[in-house]
Amino acid sequence: MKKIALATLLAASAAIASAQVTVSGKIGEYMDRTKTGSTTVNSLTAEPTSSIKFTATEALGKGLTARVIIDTKILANDPTKTDSQIGDRQTTVGLANALGSIDLGRNYHSVFSTIAANDAFGAFYGTIAKDIHTVRDTRFSNGVFVSVTPFTNGKVTYERAQGNVGGDATAYSFGGKLGMVTTAVARYELGAEVSTVLAAGTTLGSTKVNVTYSDNSGVSNFKGTTVSAVHALTGTPLSLKGSYGQRTGDIKAFNMGVDYAFSKNTVASVIYRNVNAPATSADINQVGVGLLMKF
Repeated sequence: MKKIALATLLAASAAIASAQVTVSGKIGEYMDRTKTGSTTVNSLTAEPTSSIKFTATEALGKGLTARVIIDTKILANDPTKTDSQIGDRQTTVGLANALGSIDLGRNYHSVFSTIAANDAFGAFYGTIAKDIHTVRDTRFSNGVFVSVTPFTNGKVTYERAQGNVGGDATAYSFGGKLGMVTTAVARYELGAEVSTVLAAGTTLGSTKVNVTYSDNSGVSNFKGTTVSAVHALTGTPLSLKGSYGQRTGDIKAFNMGVDYAFSKNTVASVIYRNVNAPATSADINQVGVGLLMKF
């Protein structure tokens, strides 16, 4: 029995060794005070991107790589609150080479990815991007995700999700770098629900500036624009960030923040977010102080 068990263990080890497996993730926690209308709530809030991710890759030869990603949200402030849904952030299996990739499963779609990439707060904690734009549920499930690099600094993506109410959802984007400016165009379609996003960004010295515009139709018809900037204070671990946005319907919002980098993986942050909506009961004032560590 011991020989059989040992042989089984060695066979399993050999199978595992054939693929490269890495574990990564991050956890962020914020002491948060949010006032919505006349109601104030004080809480410990977890960074929405807190997660643990397993990545497996296997070289198949001739530049082709097989890969699996399982990325699971961590309810960092109260892990006992609900059952964990393994792979709820991303679960994909696919193939990739120098020209592009194709993955199957669940992952972000192009409209959200474009908005997040051009937002000083990454479209997560403290952001005003979701107040001004629509991120269209962030992710696709039952999806096909295709990415192609037709030329240096250029990228084309296509995603299609099956089984949605109202039909199959589609998203696609095109992005590239023209001189000092990085540009992107993304579009989401699900029946009458359509969003088009245009974004551009550049870096001037120690300051990164981005502009995002969205045109949305369907149940809600509106347009939104945000301008964001991140400035690294040279010779210090401090970065200043902020953004301003306007949306059809007279919604105006701004935010600002300060990051202190203990290292490239550990950052303490202070943020302030303000949303001025037509209805006073929808006005938002948010203050947060927290710590995020990547691993």
